[in-house]
Amino acid sequence: MLTSTSDDQAVGLPDHAHLQLVSNALSMRRRAHQHCVRRTRQQLLLTELGRRMAAHESNAELLAWVVPGIIRACDAVACRVAELLPGATELFLRAGADWRIGERTKTVIPLAVDALAARALQVAHPLLCTSLASTDRTAWLALASPVAHSGVSLPIGVAEHPEHPFRVLSVYSARRRAFTLADVRFLQSVAAMLAGIARQHLCQREIDSIIGLSRTLRSAATQSEMPSIILAQVRSIMTCAGGAILLSRADNTLVVVSGDGIWARTTGIILEATAGMSGQVLRSGTPFLGYAQASPLDFVANGSAERAHTVTCVPLMLDSGAVGVLWVASPTVIAHDELHLLNGVTDIAASALYRADLSEQTTRLFRKHQQLSEELRRAERHLVGIVESASDLVISADINGRIITWNRAAERISGFGRDQAIGRRLSDYCPPSDRAVMDSLLRQFLSTPHTGQIDELPLLDITGQTIPISWRFSPLQNDLGTITGIVAVGRDLIEQRRLESQLFQAAKMTSMGIMASGIGHELRNPLGIISASAQLAQSHPDNPELVATCLTRIHSATRRAALIIDSLLTFAQPGREGRQAVQVNEVLTATFTLLEHQIRQHQIVFTTVLDPLIPPIIGNPALLQQVFTNLILNACQAMPDGGVLAVTSRLSDASTVEVCIRDEGCGINPEVLAHIFDPFFTTRPVSQGTGLGLAISYSIVQQHGGQIEVYSQPNAGSSFTVRLPATEPPIHGVPSP
Repeated sequence: MLTSTSDDQAVGLPDHAHLQLVSNALSMRRRAHQHCVRRTRQQLLLTELGRRMAAHESNAELLAWVVPGIIRACDAVACRVAELLPGATELFLRAGADWRIGERTKTVIPLAVDALAARALQVAHPLLCTSLASTDRTAWLALASPVAHSGVSLPIGVAEHPEHPFRVLSVYSARRRAFTLADVRFLQSVAAMLAGIARQHLCQREIDSIIGLSRTLRSAATQSEMPSIILAQVRSIMTCAGGAILLSRADNTLVVVSGDGIWARTTGIILEATAGMSGQVLRSGTPFLGYAQASPLDFVANGSAERAHTVTCVPLMLDSGAVGVLWVASPTVIAHDELHLLNGVTDIAASALYRADLSEQTTRLFRKHQQLSEELRRAERHLVGIVESASDLVISADINGRIITWNRAAERISGFGRDQAIGRRLSDYCPPSDRAVMDSLLRQFLSTPHTGQIDELPLLDITGQTIPISWRFSPLQNDLGTITGIVAVGRDLIEQRRLESQLFQAAKMTSMGIMASGIGHELRNPLGIISASAQLAQSHPDNPELVATCLTRIHSATRRAALIIDSLLTFAQPGREGRQAVQVNEVLTATFTLLEHQIRQHQIVFTTVLDPLIPPIIGNPALLQQVFTNLILNACQAMPDGGVLAVTSRLSDASTVEVCIRDEGCGINPEVLAHIFDPFFTTRPVSQGTGLGLAISYSIVQQHGGQIEVYSQPNAGSSFTVRLPATEPPIHGVPSP
């Protein structure tokens, strides 16, 4: 038993109470000593960390030193500095240490495993935990000791995004039940210094990469060399398994201008700019980052010894929008720092590519301008040569009508030289009676930007003879649209009339030859029948039956020849007698009745849609019936195996009656369609047609002031449309004059 005495009395204490007091005193003394030691260690760590920052040590070296120091300064069992990857689902361990298993770095763990760090990043302020769950104690691949009871996680802020930190500092303790406020303040100071260090190193890397890229890009001779230089700079700032640059084109596509690594030999591949991940990045202007095995690559990689773990697609942005994308594949994790550096590189790269493109465009435009200038000079010389070599008069005059240019044809035709004509008025070379007309025409065409023509206005040659000239006038305009003069092109009608006479004579002879050939061919058959029948009758005059048969054949052949001659006369000049008010529907109905047997014989389905309200026309009903008969018979012959024949009539506008005859026959070939209205043109066998039916029909319709049009396709049928001018019905049926 321990006792304590005094001058007055002695007080005795039980042994166990005394021991408890001593134990408490020793514990308090030990905790005070530990606190003092921790404070000393923390102050020394902050001092040394500041010194190392000033010495510009690398980020990796500082983290490797500071993590064990934090463990000692906080009497902890584990410490780590981790970074939330851009996908926001995993943590990337930058540095870490545990008293049991030592250091561990560059490890990727799911975010859900470390709930304390995930919550701290979410709320963006420190979090303390005094009773870690079993899953938290065994988290992070057992980096935190299983005997840890308390922990603290502090987000490491970034100046650009303080409200969205992506780095976190986590410390775990086993012997301490809770971290003190002083510990938290110390860790906040360390986190702030680590954020400054990271920011400082990132800025320095960004400056170095941008300066290096700018210097190397300035050495590039052409735009085609820049993409490979940019990819080389990307390889220098991060570990790459491959890279590719794709640029937008005017046709809304992307082309691979350069590739290396896993994208070697992809240069020249063309993709749709609106499809795939490249299209999404171009539209949004934001980077894409994902894992290679699960990422939608826009083009097939050619394989490499290096395996891509992570891929990213970064837009090449300008103020006007994205001009392309940069694809980068890495065998390791692409973290925020690398993504930030890639953004800086792409900004410089996009600007450099754009400036190089502008420079090349300027060079091309300058060369094109030189080429166009030379072509313009050649065109001017060529135009002058054309004007001088023209067989027509080409004369230009100013707004007062005074001659500026006078080509060789004008000299040859008029006999006046260029020196004699320039400066004089154009009307001075006209006969006195026509000078006022020429001046009036010049004033008229100088007041309007439109061209004009006059069939004939003569000139006087140097001998005083009159030369008939056909003129065409065109105003001269400057760039502002102001009329500064006029160009007069004159054609000597003497030569033209001589040529026209020759052409008319040649056409006449050709027509006579065609008509003679057609008439001779068509008349030869009936004349042959007549001749043979007459000879046969003369040889057997005693056979009355044979003579009667021969006479019948002679009569039939004669009617055939007369029909050919009548058709020819009708084609040449259809009669104008008997013109009256004609109801087209009545003529069509009579034609249907006349041709009913032929239509039924060809097994044709016949349909009609006749508008009862169409007005009458002025014409010859017999000739119109001949037109409709020819068209319907042609349609029947075009459908030897049957088909549908449709006839319609209607009022197409206020003054035109339209009759359409449509069949489902064999159609007409395009090369034949242009000649179907030519006289004696036919595709039928000999003796089955004269080639005059459509030609006569065309002539009759023209005589009635109408038009006939045809639309046909081979094996798809034909459609003939007859348009005739309508008129008001006559009063009380009195024929119109």
